[in-house]
Amino acid sequence: MDGRGQDHTVNVVTGDVHGALVQAGSVSGGVHVHMPSHRSASPRSRAAERPSWLARLSDGTTGVLLGPRRILALGSPSSDEIPVDLPFGGIHGRTATVALRGATATVLELTEPVDVIGAPLAAPTLGEGHEFVTHGFPGGGNDIAQVQGVLDGPAGPGGQWFGVRPVAASWPSDAGFAGAPVFDREADAVVGLLAPGSGGARVLPLATLLEPWPWLRGLLGWRLDHDPALRTHWLPRARGSEVESDSGASYFTGRTEARREVCGWLESGPPLLVVTGGPGTGKSALLAHVLVGTDARWATSVPADGPRPAASPAVATTTVAGRPVVVTAGAQGTLRVWDAAGRQILRTIPTGADRIRFLAAGVLHGRPVVLAASHDGPVTTWDLTTGTALDEIRLPDTCRGFALGERGVLVIGIQNDIAVIETEIRGIVPELGTPSEP
Repeated sequence: MDGRGQDHTVNVVTGDVHGALVQAGSVSGGVHVHMPSHRSASPRSRAAERPSWLARLSDGTTGVLLGPRRILALGSPSSDEIPVDLPFGGIHGRTATVALRGATATVLELTEPVDVIGAPLAAPTLGEGHEFVTHGFPGGGNDIAQVQGVLDGPAGPGGQWFGVRPVAASWPSDAGFAGAPVFDREADAVVGLLAPGSGGARVLPLATLLEPWPWLRGLLGWRLDHDPALRTHWLPRARGSEVESDSGASYFTGRTEARREVCGWLESGPPLLVVTGGPGTGKSALLAHVLVGTDARWATSVPADGPRPAASPAVATTTVAGRPVVVTAGAQGTLRVWDAAGRQILRTIPTGADRIRFLAAGVLHGRPVVLAASHDGPVTTWDLTTGTALDEIRLPDTCRGFALGERGVLVIGIQNDIAVIETEIRGIVPELGTPSEP
């Protein structure tokens, strides 16, 4: 595993070990594990060569599949009902209707879900110098063409779009590339939609769509279903089954202390974790069980008892004094308010909570606020201007998440129920009696 020959996997590692994570039967002696100096193509990058998420709309334009039912398209289609093909996904002749219209993009909803994985998504605000690949349909026909380019600096209205530097003398400028998903090789994800034109192409960044459509944020980042080994390795192993005899039933049990150690390492442990044990003792099952539990889309596939990995870091966006800000939750429950444009920390708010799992930001009673909570703590409202706590909502059961909607409507998931609070009308209430009480 030193890069001089073909790498291979063994069950015994000897020596001082250096790396991110090593699974081995035993560890001793004088051999080092070195990380490769070159960056190999990721599964996402390989999938981007024949993207299953590429959608062809009946008007000859292009879109990107977000999930089993939704497609994101550039601009505003003239019809409310649109035939759709997913050529690389083997899906043809499906019908989609307009679900949401925005100023620069439209969300279409398929009348029937498709068994095709949606695109990996990221929403960087800067991408200058990043190489990308995209696909479209020249002349609006059925043929597919791949083009490559490099993202440039700010462009378009208000400088909110990405410019494009083509890497070839000829660059597609017809409508067959309008809305083509732009796969950023540095971000390892689709970061926007191509908008070609005779005067030069540009890219509509996904980051510009997060404010009008905050639900897009839940589709960003790492997803286990982008790993081709999900169903052939990770899920069977996480259930404690052999791949060849997996029936979908879970046989995984125990290993509580081992799971707690791995989960602790994921949150704040040292840079190296070594999992040891003899052949057949369940090392693969343990690691697969924890990995599957890190993805909210698949976490229910493994038993919920015992230690679980921490949720993804909580993030929320809003505006303070006309300035777009991002609120993040860090270690020891500390909130940080960032200037979205300048990437500067404007304010730090210590909440005193052990760990913040959920955030929602907006305006209540004319004040810019952020609501923060852990799984088992109250929902606390913080003034983003002063950093002081304004109100507290005590919940009768485990918090599963919340969202702040228009006119101060707060929706809270409480265990298996939902509470709706009209904060602008009734004010923030200090306590909830039952999960179903508004």
